[in-house]
Amino acid sequence: MSNIIQTVGAEAMTVYQTALEILEDWKFDTNLQFPSLLDSVAKKLQITNDSELKELDAQIRYFVRRNPAYKSKRGAHGGIALASAEAQREAVKAARVQAKADAAAKIEAALIAPAAIPAPSDEPTDDEVDEADAMLEIETA
Repeated sequence: MSNIIQTVGAEAMTVYQTALEILEDWKFDTNLQFPSLLDSVAKKLQITNDSELKELDAQIRYFVRRNPAYKSKRGAHGGIALASAEAQREAVKAARVQAKADAAAKIEAALIAPAAIPAPSDEPTDDEVDEADAMLEIETA
């Protein structure tokens, strides 16, 4: 029984190592699509049988989803992304949301603040009085 476990484990390890090599060589300027990764691994391992390709696809998806260095994304721009790059994008997005909230709070505070400031009086300020006194002294001299 342990013989079959070793055989299956060795086959799975070969698939995982090959997938990891391809992932490490990828530049990640765009996300790597699972079908592209499957084709690359299949070519390296020389697999052409449809049933083996289906098994290989499941193994690759399992490996990538469990690997903490990579993030599997769904949707139009989905595929395999570097987890660190994805975390950085999320941090930028969170900072942008926080900046918008801070700006909204400042705008609201500025709208409320004029009501709290007393209206200017017609009385001259001390600086204006001092300036006027200095002008009178110059004219009388």
